[in-house]
Amino acid sequence: MKTIISLLWHTCRASFARFGWVLCLALVPPCAHAQPKYSVVDLGGFRPVAVNNVGMVAGEIDVVVFGRPSRRAARYHFGEIIEVNSALDSNATGINNRGDVCGNERPGLGPTVGGFLYTAEGNTTYSIFARYTHAVGVNDAGHVALIGGFDAIISFAVSGAFGPVTIGYAGLYGINNRDEVIGSRLNTGGFLYSNGVYTYLPTLGGPTSTPYDINDASEIVGSTTTAAGEQRAFLYSKGVITNLGTLPGYASSWAEKINNIDQIVGGVATTTTPSTSRPFFYEGGVIVDLNTLVDLTGSAFSELTSAVWISDPGFIVGYGKLKAGGTRGYLLVPTPLVPISQPPGWWTAREVIDPSRAPNDYAVVNQGQVKRLARKAYDELEASLAGGAGPVLAQLVSSWGNPANAADYAAINQGQLKSIAKLFYDRLAQAGYHGPPLAPGQIYPWSTTTADNADYAAVNIGQLKRIFSFDLAGPDTASDDDGA
Repeated sequence: MKTIISLLWHTCRASFARFGWVLCLALVPPCAHAQPKYSVVDLGGFRPVAVNNVGMVAGEIDVVVFGRPSRRAARYHFGEIIEVNSALDSNATGINNRGDVCGNERPGLGPTVGGFLYTAEGNTTYSIFARYTHAVGVNDAGHVALIGGFDAIISFAVSGAFGPVTIGYAGLYGINNRDEVIGSRLNTGGFLYSNGVYTYLPTLGGPTSTPYDINDASEIVGSTTTAAGEQRAFLYSKGVITNLGTLPGYASSWAEKINNIDQIVGGVATTTTPSTSRPFFYEGGVIVDLNTLVDLTGSAFSELTSAVWISDPGFIVGYGKLKAGGTRGYLLVPTPLVPISQPPGWWTAREVIDPSRAPNDYAVVNQGQVKRLARKAYDELEASLAGGAGPVLAQLVSSWGNPANAADYAAINQGQLKSIAKLFYDRLAQAGYHGPPLAPGQIYPWSTTTADNADYAAVNIGQLKRIFSFDLAGPDTASDDDGA
């Protein structure tokens, strides 16, 4: 499966009930997450703090303001950097999937600091929610978690640009898309605040647990201590706290971020002086050194030393040591796409692609987009094959109906796409088709081994296009036994 499907995105924990009829035909994939492989992007002078589902990175850059060095909150997207705040000094703390960036600014030389939200629509900045506030995170609705106050810290979950809802005296660390926030209190430790109710987090035998991130399933990761005083990364889910362990040779660990398919990144450290740290990747009960999932040969980095954020598709940002000395930020991108050498002619005839627009092959695919392309593929088979597309595909397409529904905006995973595509390639096999994207001897455009499956990972546009890149008008590329 690696050659075609398991290429970029590692996301979308699929709740089968969300996908309606599509899954009535699904081949139930194995309950396993394949660990992703990554390529590394050197971010240069851009210092990352967060990354979203399309690979946009929030962070900061160095600037000179009125002749003095300063920093400026900025957003990076595959080589393009834009400043998201024009204050004298600012830093970013979070980004959502719309590209909104939250952070903090100091507009003048004085001590006044305020949280800001940069919105992607119209490149507008809502600036300084209140004096002495600190923005810690933003969800996809544009709601910002803030801490503020003078002697005491007052925390807010902000609805819209303004209109704070006070939730009490505490420090906050994050917010999810359910407007749940996590934080800690001096005497009671870490907590989850949801719908007006505090849930205090258990420990692994030590005094307190500190939460650092929460996903949309209300699963929380962070740092806690054991009864023996060891610092350990933890996962809190459905009332149960789990010790994530550490890597061999490292005495302590902490978890930084968790995405919506339970992939976790964090760090481990030694007790030596000076301390040595490494980033970890955790999935399915297994913790590994993140360095083992990326080939740094040919890059500027000698090793990765931290991981600070992971998004649902598997984009990771953090910092690493340079071969030439020093430290710089990186973006890890799941294994890149295999490009399509020549798009089939029916794509243009059936308006699958718009030649006037730039490709966006790394964008995540939703169910509506899959249905749209599958319908066009059905039309092509119906028109080009003797006997048409056949009754199985006719039933599939007619079952979807025409009106769009809410599920059309939900992500689709690789196992679900394979279950749909299998029906098309079964029909093509009946017609004797052996052309692209099939390799010689293949019936389906993915490998038959299950060792490289990532069926619960999400799909991007490039992968979807490749799956439906059969060309009935093109040459048959299957080789004879003699290779001719």
